Amino acid sequence: LGSTVMLQSWPMDVTFPSAFDKRNFPVFVGRDKELRELVTGFWGQDTEPEFSRIQQQKVLLIVDEGGVGKSAMAACYAKELHDRGAYDGGVYLLDAQSTSSLQDSIRNNIDSLADRYSKHNTTLQEDYQFFLYLLGQRSNVLLVYDGCNKLDVIEDLLPTKAMPLHVIITTRQSSEHKLFDDKSSKVMQLSRLDQDHAVKAVRKWEEQNDDLVSMDEEEKSSAFRLVDHPNIAGLPLAIRHVGTYLKEGSLSYQKYLEMVEKNGTQTMIPWEVNMEEATKKFLGCRDVLNIASLMDCNNIPDFVLEQAAFPNCGDDTERERLLQEAISRLFGFSLLQKENDQFSMHSLVQESVKQAMKNDGTLSLHLRRLSTCLTRMLPQTEDEISRKEYDENLTRHCYMVASHIVDAKQQDEECWKMLQVACWLAIHNSHLRKAEELCEGKLEVANTAQNQHSELESRRHLQSLLDLAKVYLKLGKPKNAEELLQEEFDMIPKPEKIEPEEIQLHVKILDGLRQCYNDLEKFEHADRFFQETVRLMNVHHLPQKISLVMDNEAQWYKRRGYIDFAKDRYEDSLSQKRNESNVTPEELCTTLINLADCHKQMGHLDQALFRYKEAVTIYERELPSSHFLVAVAMRHLAGCYLAQGRPKEAEPLAETALLKARAVLPDGHPNLGWFFNVVAEYHLESGNINESISSFETAIDLFSHAQSLQTLALAEIKHNLALAYDEKKNTEKAMELVKESIDIKEKHSSDFPLEIAQSQIVLGGILYKRLMFKDALKTLEQGMSTLRQKTPEGIYTAGGCYWLARIAKRKQQWPKAHQYITECLRVIQAIYPHGHRRVVWAEKLSQEIIDSEKQGIR
Repeated sequence: LGSTVMLQSWPMDVTFPSAFDKRNFPVFVGRDKELRELVTGFWGQDTEPEFSRIQQQKVLLIVDEGGVGKSAMAACYAKELHDRGAYDGGVYLLDAQSTSSLQDSIRNNIDSLADRYSKHNTTLQEDYQFFLYLLGQRSNVLLVYDGCNKLDVIEDLLPTKAMPLHVIITTRQSSEHKLFDDKSSKVMQLSRLDQDHAVKAVRKWEEQNDDLVSMDEEEKSSAFRLVDHPNIAGLPLAIRHVGTYLKEGSLSYQKYLEMVEKNGTQTMIPWEVNMEEATKKFLGCRDVLNIASLMDCNNIPDFVLEQAAFPNCGDDTERERLLQEAISRLFGFSLLQKENDQFSMHSLVQESVKQAMKNDGTLSLHLRRLSTCLTRMLPQTEDEISRKEYDENLTRHCYMVASHIVDAKQQDEECWKMLQVACWLAIHNSHLRKAEELCEGKLEVANTAQNQHSELESRRHLQSLLDLAKVYLKLGKPKNAEELLQEEFDMIPKPEKIEPEEIQLHVKILDGLRQCYNDLEKFEHADRFFQETVRLMNVHHLPQKISLVMDNEAQWYKRRGYIDFAKDRYEDSLSQKRNESNVTPEELCTTLINLADCHKQMGHLDQALFRYKEAVTIYERELPSSHFLVAVAMRHLAGCYLAQGRPKEAEPLAETALLKARAVLPDGHPNLGWFFNVVAEYHLESGNINESISSFETAIDLFSHAQSLQTLALAEIKHNLALAYDEKKNTEKAMELVKESIDIKEKHSSDFPLEIAQSQIVLGGILYKRLMFKDALKTLEQGMSTLRQKTPEGIYTAGGCYWLARIAKRKQQWPKAHQYITECLRVIQAIYPHGHRRVVWAEKLSQEIIDSEKQGIR
């Protein structure tokens, strides 16, 4: 009881987490009443309940102070009920100590339930929603939120009321939270042990007979006085430390009581007594305790303890021996718990150790030692950190150490590096709430520097401000980022007076402000900061940097559907690159292809074709014919011909591009999916529907085996496959596919509004064909509200007008019908040649509207 459970080391098995095994709680007494209360709360009766299918959600909070055994109570309930067959859907554990630990444990659970899941750039909410989706496939599930001492952490991360499952939340928080007022929630106050059970627990930890009848009266009297002492008072964690000390020291209860009442007036908590005894003969125990107390309380790696606790020991073998000697003593006194090569330490014990370090003035020393040790294990730049995944356990320890550095306002070089690395890790891992907390703390530390005008402190302040602004933007708080950066911008000197080594930081400020105003859709303001950036780079003769800024700006506009703005920026970049002497063919053609993509989406297919052809020509001239980029450019050109309704010109390009790509890429490579996609589009345009479906499905298979189900690539191919099934008159399958495409895109709705709108037009047409006219109208209007703003001349805008004209004709709304079909014809005749099937369809509908209006029929 009261022992720390090693949450992050729990293998997330689909049936039961191993750390809920009773072996992790060797002493569990005096909780029969509470166990029955849990069973009754969930199942309605405490003796032989019927474990039928769970029909409704029930939430139970186990509440009280630290060390009372809340985790042990949840674990023993889960183990017993699982063994009795109540939770055949599985027991799932979430470490709710912080948002980052919660997100990591959610991801671990997902890994055990799903074959493929990309964790890159997914938010906590996205991870949680996918986790709930997986749990929704299972029945009779128990979900445990452990260590949630701030209920706000999970407030937005609880299952919807409609999900039938059982939920346990362990927390120290009092009842001042809306969760306690929810009628569907029950609260169980877990009290301390009574006198008899407390003595039994002490004797079990001593490995003595717990039958109180076997004790003599004097011994029993001393034991009762001991467990009733105000510093123990039946608290399971305190009892554990009493029992293990008595076992190690072979003391009587009276003697231990005297040690607790040290010097008559000064009293000690049992784990403080244990610390004093453990460190008496070997000072290395104190160093290990100090280092462990500054880390996350779970899964403390032995190699970090070894290097940080004994930094002056040059011999690895001797350092390992010292650690093992220290661990042996600390483990014996229950100050550390061990599992494999990792350790845990109860948070209350950690607090006592940290307070002792503050009192004796050694906190700064141990923070420096630990920071030096951890930063040696990690890259030192943001760019290096962004290139790979890191062990989530080590990451959590970095967060904890960084939080201590913020609290201590420590500014030495080693601690500052640790704080910086922790911020970058949080941003990279999409632990955005943790990133916000650490970046705000880092800025506060930078601003409390004694010499704020020194070059070093100014640079720290600026870097902290930029990191925090980046997090605000990721969290959707552009106004907060703007306030931060605008104040700094007002202090920037004129471009001519900026020192060369400061250019990069000032460019980041300008770029951050540009992004803020873009997110706020204040594009005139954004353009102002873009022009300031270009001016700064021109003054310092950085032409290649200018084109890079232009490309980044264009890419932002393109992803968010502002295609006309993106086109203008790509044109600026192309002009800049044509005037630069050392631009590579790849750099030039990338901009050409992106510019062509914009023209294509806007319906300017002749201009798009011109740019694609130029890219193919440059690549064929500058690169070997077998180069992969030649194939990429040919694929884009083939797609443009198909968009114009010219499959004969597209066919050789699509086939050749696929052959070239297959010669370069290994079988099964996901990028081959794009080449099968363009071949499928050729077959679709040519009327070869079955061949088209086969190629689209090959593309989907390639993407599905390599990426998360939440990627735009997969969504786009599903959208195209829906078009093929629609052509085949299988509207049911088409509707299913296009809805899947929309669902995937909506997970990234801030990035891909244009793609969502395009799929909504396709879905609206399918709904119309299935005679679901009301749903069709609603869906079409949703899509058109975006398309008219972003691509008024695009093919999907024309398609939306076509279906809206059909609906208006059916309702005999003749002015609307004429307006829609006129707009459709204007766009579609500018895209396709005379006689193309889509032009014929539109012209036919136009005539039908004229004839129907004359006759007064639908």
